[in-house]
Amino acid sequence: MDVDLNGIPHVFTLTPTAIVLSAPSASEPVPTTTTTTIEFSSIAFLTHTPTTNSLSVTYLSFADPSSPPDDAAVPLVHTLVLNPGTSASARLSDLLSSPQLSPLLLPSLPTPSASPASPRKLSVILNSSAGAGTAALYFSKVVEPFLVAAGVTFEKWDTEGVGHAGVLGGEIVRKAKASSMTVLLVGGDGTSHEFVNGVLQARGDGMVESSEVDIILLPLGTANAFYHHLFPPERGYDLASPNAKLHSLLAFIRGNDIAREGVTLAKNSILRPSPPSPSPSSFSPSPPIYTLVVTSFALHASILSTAESLRPTHPNLSRFKLAASLNASRWTSGTLSLPPSSSSTLLGRGTILVPYCGTCGSVRTDVRDCSVSG
Repeated sequence: MDVDLNGIPHVFTLTPTAIVLSAPSASEPVPTTTTTTIEFSSIAFLTHTPTTNSLSVTYLSFADPSSPPDDAAVPLVHTLVLNPGTSASARLSDLLSSPQLSPLLLPSLPTPSASPASPRKLSVILNSSAGAGTAALYFSKVVEPFLVAAGVTFEKWDTEGVGHAGVLGGEIVRKAKASSMTVLLVGGDGTSHEFVNGVLQARGDGMVESSEVDIILLPLGTANAFYHHLFPPERGYDLASPNAKLHSLLAFIRGNDIAREGVTLAKNSILRPSPPSPSPSSFSPSPPIYTLVVTSFALHASILSTAESLRPTHPNLSRFKLAASLNASRWTSGTLSLPPSSSSTLLGRGTILVPYCGTCGSVRTDVRDCSVSG
């Protein structure tokens, strides 16, 4: 299909893995062809404007494609506007219906003359201290333009310290009037942990009614274990792609390929001795702590605790290796008990937005009980 790009004629071609734009040049002495290849794995979304029959392709790349990206890399956003012309409308329609392009196409936005539609709304919690400290930059350079292009309205809260994501989570569900809500968490595993506990604490205190929360994850922490559990390489997710951190967000933005994965939580209680008697019968449980990544005890818990104290001086994964070496020879006595799951009423439903693949499963939340003493 012939298209116009910045006033220059191009040939638009689809391959099994990419969009290819070719522009013949009459340069002397030998004519050449300039080719631009946009891999489907780097495309964020496509936007079709019927009134002008134009197609916008928004995709991402890294500043230096020859070097493997690091965790702090913020991708560059590119948008190409292709104009096939009205005579090619049928051909463009066929292309947009193809298996390669249709999952990438944004839902049509309402025109000014159309009847008003309810805009999609989003709550955003941003932890600028997570990981390498690039969350605020990533949001302004990548996420916010995407939300605007998709016609998504949002309200953003910035965390102000340890535990604040949980406070904000409780406030958001208390203020929400709808029975369901969608929250974008921009941070790491700690941000997700705090948010979930804040929401469940608000529900457990009876301050809000049980409701369904859809969580969008933008993994800008250090390890991002929860995100990589949901989007592992063995399921076809390329960790080196500029879209690697955006699978959950793009599922929401595109709106046509969403599936919801239920979140399994562990309900934990830490038993501490009640002075003055340290006997087992005098131990009292802490308020429940819910974990969605891993429940740790003994050596692993000590490593994580030490690693957190090293965050200011070692903001990357190296702090976990150093913490492991510092704790390898330390011994602490303790007891771990894993009682059967209780029949207590669930405090609500939580789901993670993921790209749809196959048949969408049921939405559910499992709560399993465990306690740690010592």
